[in-house]
Parts: sequence; structure tokens; C-alpha cells
Amino acid sequence: MIVLQGKERREDILRRLIETDKPLNGTDLAKIFDISRQVIVQDIAILRAENHPIISTNRGYIFGQQESRPHRTFCVKHTREETLDELNLIVDEGGHVLNTTVEHDLYGQITVEMFLKNRRDVKEFMKQLDETKSVLLTSLTDGLHFHTVTAETEEDLDRIEESLKERGFYVDLIEE
Repeated sequence: MIVLQGKERREDILRRLIETDKPLNGTDLAKIFDISRQVIVQDIAILRAENHPIISTNRGYIFGQQESRPHRTFCVKHTREETLDELNLIVDEGGHVLNTTVEHDLYGQITVEMFLKNRRDVKEFMKQLDETKSVLLTSLTDGLHFHTVTAETEEDLDRIEESLKERGFYVDLIEE
């Protein structure tokens, strides 16, 4: 347990976010600093207001750095039951799933950060999906959605696209 006042605590939270490549859970941060989770949420809001690129994911907070790797947005469609296969396909080919976006008739574009880098991340996402009995964002659009994916090279992204096509997940918007 660490007892720090607001400014010092926020500096320590920021340092922890910058130094780790794993998401930091708000509840865990609250325990570290012996404060409520709501205070952590407020601290994160203050840090964001100070222009620190902190991103909230389903696994916790991460420090969002500018992505220098190539990235591409893929339009895909599949059932809930195929979600695991689709996400594993992307990470197995070297991709990192940055987010999921759907186009909603009333609300417009809805984007949720994901940051799935490997099968372990995918497994944890699917576990949380099952445990919380949540519905996927794609349930709003009959399975149609977009993933922004980053990879080491453009060739990796080409391979991901081909694999998505082979599995029937890829939607070619030009042909639609």
C-alpha cells in the first residue's frame, strides 16, 4: 500500500502506465494506493485532461503511444461463435487488433479499443465476454464490423487480409 497525495499519486500512476506493456486494472491501482476505484477514475480523467494518451480497455488502462507500425482497417462479418477464430486468425498472422468499430443507424460510428496482441489476450477477452454474459458490439449490426489492425510489415497485413478472405470473414466493401 502506498499513501500519496493527488498530484504525486497521478505521477506514480502515469509512471506505472508508461513503464508496463500490460493494462493496469483500476481496482488493482485502487488497492495499491489504498483509495477507491472512483478516485482512480478521477485521476485518469485528470491525466487525460493534461493530454496524456491513456486508453481504457476491457482489461484496464494503458498508455497509448503513437503506433509507428503499418496498420489497416478490415471490414469483417461473422457470428458470435466465430469470434474466437477470427481474433486468433489475426493475432496468429502477427496482427494486433487495436479496436472494433460498428456503424449504427442512430448513433453513427461506435468504436471500442481492444489491444489484443496474442492468443492469451484473445482468450482473456473471450473469458470476460462469457463471464459477464455481455453481447458483442457486432450484435447491433448483424455481425458486420471493422477492426483496425497493426502489424510489423505491410506484407503481414496482406497475409491477414488473405486469411480473412479464405475463412469468409472479409467483406469487400467495393463489391458490396
